[in-house]
Amino acid sequence: MVGLADGVNGEYTVIGPRTYPKSDFPSRDIYASHPYAALQLVTCAGVFDAASGHYLSNVVLYSVLTGWSCVRTQLQREIRRPAVSASSGRSRRTG
Repeated sequence: MVGLADGVNGEYTVIGPRTYPKSDFPSRDIYASHPYAALQLVTCAGVFDAASGHYLSNVVLYSVLTGWSCVRTQLQREIRRPAVSASSGRSRRTG
């Protein structure tokens, strides 16, 4: 699940991991726009090269959006928040 600022959670399903040598990393394919909702997780892998301080490979987890849900916590907080009446200055409950 990936939570977004608007309260929607996207559920992504991993469709495959791939390992690439850093010298042959397909940046254009991984970071390009896709005609579908996609999420790629990139992390280090392989042999650690102490001289350069870097791993020699990357693992990419390819995933696609398979569902979503709306979390209504923000809406619930707004409903429970007392509204201030302009005429009296006193709080009144809404909802």
